[in-house]
Amino acid sequence: MLVGIDRATNYSLLGRLKDHPVRSETSTIAHLGGLYAVSGGIYSRSALEHGSTGLAGEFGHFVIDPTGEQCWCGRRGCVETRIGLAGLYARCGGSETSAQLVPQLALRHEHLVGQLLSRAESGDPLVLRELCEAGRWLGITVDTIATIVNPGTLLIDGYLSALAKHLEPTMTSQLESVGPVPSISGLGISFADAPFTPVNRGMHIAAALAVAMEPGAALDQAGKAR
Repeated sequence: MLVGIDRATNYSLLGRLKDHPVRSETSTIAHLGGLYAVSGGIYSRSALEHGSTGLAGEFGHFVIDPTGEQCWCGRRGCVETRIGLAGLYARCGGSETSAQLVPQLALRHEHLVGQLLSRAESGDPLVLRELCEAGRWLGITVDTIATIVNPGTLLIDGYLSALAKHLEPTMTSQLESVGPVPSISGLGISFADAPFTPVNRGMHIAAALAVAMEPGAALDQAGKAR
């Protein structure tokens, strides 16, 4: 098959390249985000990195807190448990637990983020405290990604970008507190605009790239479809 099915966050990353172009053929962009769960992707040397099973850049399931809570994936202390939307919302005093919220996130994520922002803007001390702590864990996550992937740019997207105003200060403080290593000293960190942008543009780009790489196969498939 000429065009396969990829992860949604890889499509999101491709769609963002128009606004965050790769500066050279050897440049690497890491993408951290997801509409409602922590995921990500890696674009390096003019192509998406997929890894052995297609999960390269699945940053949501790094273990950063081994003694922490159990993640919905079954592991303990994943990034998702510290900065995932379900856990963050539940810790802010919602009536539902993280486990109850996870199945609902696809439909409710924008509403949940809107509630967090509204409460933060009104000065809710619990929400402000939890967002501050999430920003610290975001800094730990960014440091880990930068050390392993060594990107030139890290693009933070999805609901994390929507909460940027409240996450970025403690993220930056955390990164400054541990000191720079070569892999992070020149890192550019950007929060995406329009954080809930659909992945359609990236899907179209992926299809166009596949046709450009194998135009003969595309013509062959078009002929079979007639």
